[in-house]
Amino acid sequence: MLGVKGHAGYSCCTKCIQRGERKENRMIFHYQNHPLRTNINFWQRTDVSHHNQQSSLEIEKLPIDVIQVFALDYMHVVYLGVMKALLGSWIKVKNCNYSLQQNDIRKLNTEFQSIACYIPRDFCRKPRDLKEIDRFKATEFRQFLLYTGQVVLKDILSEEMYIHFLQLSLAMRILLNAEDCVQNNKCAEELIKDFLLRVPVLYDDLMLTYNCHCLSHLARDSMHFGSLETTSAFKFENKLGKIKKLVKKKNNVPSQIYNRLVEQSVHGNHHTNIVSKKSTVQSDGTYKFVKTKNFYLSSIAPENFYLVQKLRAKGTRLT
Repeated sequence: MLGVKGHAGYSCCTKCIQRGERKENRMIFHYQNHPLRTNINFWQRTDVSHHNQQSSLEIEKLPIDVIQVFALDYMHVVYLGVMKALLGSWIKVKNCNYSLQQNDIRKLNTEFQSIACYIPRDFCRKPRDLKEIDRFKATEFRQFLLYTGQVVLKDILSEEMYIHFLQLSLAMRILLNAEDCVQNNKCAEELIKDFLLRVPVLYDDLMLTYNCHCLSHLARDSMHFGSLETTSAFKFENKLGKIKKLVKKKNNVPSQIYNRLVEQSVHGNHHTNIVSKKSTVQSDGTYKFVKTKNFYLSSIAPENFYLVQKLRAKGTRLT
């Protein structure tokens, strides 16, 4: 849509004018404070090497800032990009200073899978064998970065590498929170900056891919759009999964999707918000589980507890 270079180009960044360098057939970007692109220099094609199309685009006729409104998708940048690369470097790369020994990999894999029984259905997937890392979904890398990684990596990685991992985890937690992404935006930006500066020290230059570079622009995106979740591709991926379920055979795929969507719009969704008592009530009158649109609470682990946050009124102390 923008007619610019792809992620393998030297001047591919849509946010700043940093020029990458090619190393071992890979484009890398060392962390540097380069000037940001502006709407005006985009129109004027100031950076000729950034554009594939030198003539004006249809999208430039719209009254928008083409640099600001095109947000980076953190799902691909962080989870399918940086987090996947980190996890892969620990367990797949051999004979490097950051590679894990086979005993540590087995220990990590065992502990990672052992917590599956404690993962409630709020998470899309349970932890599985790390041998399947190439088939991990973005939600699995998200769970590892934000929740389980802090636990299972504590006694596996060196202290320096573990703290380095926590920097990325904490930065993402800040930028994914609707309030913190504004109030603590500078903190997240500094965490990401230090994370990027330490990548070539703890790992090597080949880790500084375009995804790594894009981390440096996420804090600025969150200041403009709010929580990174508001601009992620997760909703589109989820919708795509629902659309695929509408297809039952390989012929006339568009017609199948159209017919199923029409049926849904006509008949609607008749699921109730609370499941029927017949399936939940027990002999003593208590419920075995309660399911609503927003949560699932059961008498069986791991759905048998719920964290309730006590809110405080403005100007009062939390006791």
